[in-house]
Amino acid sequence: KIPNNAFWIYKGLMEARKLVKQGPRKSIENGKSTKIWEDRWLPNSLHGTPTTPRHEDCCLWKVKDLINNQCWNRVLIFRHFNYEDVERIMSIPLNLLGREDNYCLIHNPRGVYTVSSRYKLPDEESKEDCKKK
Repeated sequence: KIPNNAFWIYKGLMEARKLVKQGPRKSIENGKSTKIWEDRWLPNSLHGTPTTPRHEDCCLWKVKDLINNQCWNRVLIFRHFNYEDVERIMSIPLNLLGREDNYCLIHNPRGVYTVSSRYKLPDEESKEDCKKK
């Protein structure tokens, strides 16, 4: 909790810390550095992770395991994920240039921070704090 007598810059940094924890996700390019079950990478999802539980015998670890010849491996995805996750995964366009995965803001389609993207964060307490300022 931030003390009431904290300097404004400290309060601002703590607010930015909340944003960093809630907002970023992995943007899929080649899928080599993104962990399927741990990283936040799915669009239109509250947590950015699959809602499908990981089965003990599942050997899928990285998003690259779901890609075959620069296309989503539909058969594999339908076999291992529920319908909502399948839709989210299939909605991600793959980069044919083979660039590395990077980070972007989950609440902004372009991955760029804007004041309006702050209001889209799921943390209701933070929204109220922004309205007061």
